[in-house]
Amino acid sequence: MKCPRCKTLNPPNSAFCSSCGFAFATIKRKNSISAPIVILIVVASLCSICGLISGIVALIDEIKNPKIAQNNSNTGGDSIVAVTQTPSPTPILFADLKSKTDELVKFERDQYKTSDLTQFDDVVKSLGEVPKESKDFKQAQVLIKKLIDKSSRIGAEIIVLGPKPDKGDLHVAFNHYLKTRLNDYDSSEYVSYTSAYKVMVKGEPFWVSVLSLRAKNAFGVYLLKDITMYIRNKEVVLATGL
Repeated sequence: MKCPRCKTLNPPNSAFCSSCGFAFATIKRKNSISAPIVILIVVASLCSICGLISGIVALIDEIKNPKIAQNNSNTGGDSIVAVTQTPSPTPILFADLKSKTDELVKFERDQYKTSDLTQFDDVVKSLGEVPKESKDFKQAQVLIKKLIDKSSRIGAEIIVLGPKPDKGDLHVAFNHYLKTRLNDYDSSEYVSYTSAYKVMVKGEPFWVSVLSLRAKNAFGVYLLKDITMYIRNKEVVLATGL
């Protein structure tokens, strides 16, 4: 064994150089590193430089457990994740939309509310989703027009009529109207009047109340008259029988 320090030849397997005392054990430890470990150290150095430490981890796992490598190769290297899909909502049948449209077109009530229009919007939206390629597309467009016409009439009625007047509202409305139309308003007397109800006059909606009024005529004689009051937004807009 040749000493790397002083070049002196020593017997094989010598622990120290007989000339300079160099410890040959350091050479043995360096030479005892196995080839696979050297390869791993080199690869680790390269991976750390590139920021790919995960590659080393995968390589070590493959060496320790070949089954993992086999599974990864079968799945393309990606882990399988179970995904729970939300079931799609049940589609609304066109027959159901047509039936609902027929109900809404016939929908009537004494006093409409703004919330009543929501159900019209829902059906119109669903009918609007019928594709052009569908055999029901043309009929869907006809139904949409019917719904829009009816909901427009309801919306206009809500605005024109205003809320249904109660008895207090009626009394105030009568006072405002009759003060400017009776010759002797102060001598008049409300005998009775009905609760307001809705009527259609030539397609136009009105709240109506029939007032029994005792009042003097032009000769000072008291007469009892039934006057039909037509009301919108808590104001009398027309009266018959006065």
